[in-house]
Amino acid sequence: MDDADVTVEDIEDGPGEHNHPKMLVNETPDFLIGAYQWGVMVIQSYGWFIVAAILLLIYLKKRFEPTLSAMHRRKEDQQYLNIDPETARKRQEAMEQSRRRMQEEHDAKTALAKEQQKLREEQKRKEKIEDWDKHQRGGGYRSKIKSVDEEPSSSQGQPKPKPKTTYRSDDYNPLTGTSSGATFRPPRRSGNTGG
Repeated sequence: MDDADVTVEDIEDGPGEHNHPKMLVNETPDFLIGAYQWGVMVIQSYGWFIVAAILLLIYLKKRFEPTLSAMHRRKEDQQYLNIDPETARKRQEAMEQSRRRMQEEHDAKTALAKEQQKLREEQKRKEKIEDWDKHQRGGGYRSKIKSVDEEPSSSQGQPKPKPKTTYRSDDYNPLTGTSSGATFRPPRRSGNTGG
C-alpha cells in the first residue's frame, strides 16, 4: 500500500495516539503473482513434455540402478582395500585366531569321538571273548537276535506296532470280481486266424 493511497479521512487522530489508517490491507507482492502466473503458463504450454520427462527419468533410474549400485559397491570395496597396514594386520590376526579356535574345537570333538569309538570296540571285543569262553565251556553261543528282556526300547514304553489291517478277504480274486472261489480261464486259442 502506497502512502499516496491513504487519505486524510482514513487516518484517526486522537490525543496522544499515532496516526494509523482505519483499515490495513495486506496485498500479495507483485513478484509472487508474476511467478505464479509464469508457472501456470509453463504448465499449460509444456505440461505433457514435463510429464514425459518425469516418466523418462523414472525409467532411466530403474534401468541403471543395478549398474549404479554395482559401481557404488566397487567403490566401497576399493575403500576397504585401501586401508592402512596396521588395520589389515589386525584383521588378519583376528581371522587366524578365529580359525585356530575353530580347529581346536574340531580336534577336541574328533578326539572325543575316537575315544568313544575305542570304548565301543573294546566292549564288542570283550563280548566276543565272553561268548567264545562260554562256547568252550559248552554253554553255546548267545542269540544274535535280541530278546525282549535286552531291548531297552520296549521297556521304555514305546508303543508296539499296530497290526496291518486288510480290506479284502483272503479268497479275493481280482480277475473274477467276486470271492466265490470260481477261477478265471482265458478263452481257448484256436489255430484258425480267419484269413
